[in-house]
Amino acid sequence: MTRRGNSVSGLGMNSLSYVYNAAKSNRLLQVKNPAATTAATLAYGDEVVKNQAVNNYTHDLEGRLTGDVASGVYYTYYEASGLTKAVYSNAQKTILVEEYKYDEHGKRIEKLTYLNGAEKFRVRYLNDVNGNAVEVVEEAKTGSTWTLNATEKYLYGSSRIGMLRDNRYQYQLTDHTGNIRAMVSGTATAPTVMSFTDYYPHGSPLPGRNYTASPNRYSFQGQEKDATGKHAFELRMYDSKLGVWLTPDPMMQYASPYMSMGDNPVSFIDPTGGEDGSSYGDNDAYNRAQEAKAQRMWDQYNMRLNEGQEWKNGWGFGTDASGAKYLKYMDAYKEFFDKGFTFSKGWTTLPDGTKGRGNRDVKRAKQMANLDEQMESYNYSVDAQMAIVGDPKSSNDGGDPKTTKGPNYVERTKDVNFRTLFTEFKTGVGPEYSLFKDGHPMVNDLKKSWVVTVATMTYLLRGNRTLLDYDVPFGLLGLGMSYSLTEQFIGGARVSIIPTFKGILFIVTNSTGIYSGTYHLSKDKKRSLNKITPYGTTHQMFIWTEPYKK
Repeated sequence: MTRRGNSVSGLGMNSLSYVYNAAKSNRLLQVKNPAATTAATLAYGDEVVKNQAVNNYTHDLEGRLTGDVASGVYYTYYEASGLTKAVYSNAQKTILVEEYKYDEHGKRIEKLTYLNGAEKFRVRYLNDVNGNAVEVVEEAKTGSTWTLNATEKYLYGSSRIGMLRDNRYQYQLTDHTGNIRAMVSGTATAPTVMSFTDYYPHGSPLPGRNYTASPNRYSFQGQEKDATGKHAFELRMYDSKLGVWLTPDPMMQYASPYMSMGDNPVSFIDPTGGEDGSSYGDNDAYNRAQEAKAQRMWDQYNMRLNEGQEWKNGWGFGTDASGAKYLKYMDAYKEFFDKGFTFSKGWTTLPDGTKGRGNRDVKRAKQMANLDEQMESYNYSVDAQMAIVGDPKSSNDGGDPKTTKGPNYVERTKDVNFRTLFTEFKTGVGPEYSLFKDGHPMVNDLKKSWVVTVATMTYLLRGNRTLLDYDVPFGLLGLGMSYSLTEQFIGGARVSIIPTFKGILFIVTNSTGIYSGTYHLSKDKKRSLNKITPYGTTHQMFIWTEPYKK
């Protein structure tokens, strides 16, 4: 990465090359900067990245940055949340530079700044129910006494638009990525510029193109800049000089968990330090990002296929919790698509001796489907998803994973309703597994149901991350909140919400059996093969896709 400084001095500022750990290829070890001369440092100050020695950076087992020798900063983290706990100026971690405290939601509530290891300044944050800071109180310590230094009260529209500080309203002017370019006060006819900053794409300020008459804690993408020069996003710290995160991505968006803004900081933003996206809010840009993500996944699949892994006798999934094992069997999965999404070979024994594991395998199949359905190279269809997520506990199996076939889901016509399903359950006549697709009246009822609403809220609170088999109970609360008789018949259900290339896929599955119908007083009765089984358990699956909103 090259930053040329300005033409006034004629000096280069940063000409960076990055050296990574050979064993842990994403972890940074050293940054070389031959432009870091004494003259450049005098001209540009702290924005010059020091020319670092070998093994300048150290990380813990989780991949979080613990030390930067050249900068003289060392980090500790809260184990439960992974958030930065404190910054020290020595490797022994005895001399504090800054310390951070958070509430139960991970929102910062206090920052302590130290001078020579002693408390010097304190910032306290008052947050609203959405986690937005509405007021900040700054205090300075003299001896053992804390005195008020300043307060900031923030103004919001759809986002933060300014603040009240020192009895003066200041309004922030931002660019398309949320960078605060200027703070102004006064009136429209007689404005006063309180500060302004121009930025390099990754967030460092351009030398000679910034001014401050009144302090402003927020800068790049509207995030707070701490005493260490790092930007405090909600989930992790960001180094704008290098354009990298200090800790791995909790959302696992890219192959490198330290990559920032999709390597496109001119157009992409990352509001929390989790998952980035287009700063324009335009759906086409989002889809392009999803397509690129799918291509990376496909490359990973091919890499594993090239290692010589084969699927020998049908399909099934292993039990490796890391998920690496089942990705090695992509050839069988491809065959699965090519043959029209049928369970022609059924559940079987894998090359490593692992046998099919019922619902556990189905969940892994869903996880694979969640990755694979985004690939344009296969035309994603509801039929494929139906086959992949099928429940292997069908009465057709006989319990032998070598001969067990997946369930035969029957797509139901629009005249089928909850009364039809109850009659089929009661008499034992009719399909054991029923499939309802988008446009079916029962699907339309479920879109507004209690279970789907609860699952959707959970999906959104998890940052739009894939939700698999989320179990939503019904109970008295669901009964009181229910919208339709369809919903009351379905009751509690398992909901999967999967962001796909074409939209957000919803899969709702449930069963109708004696166990739930008698308030858990009786056991479910399994349907017998080729026999009418009154009150035998039936299964329903409802599938639809919601398009992304533009």
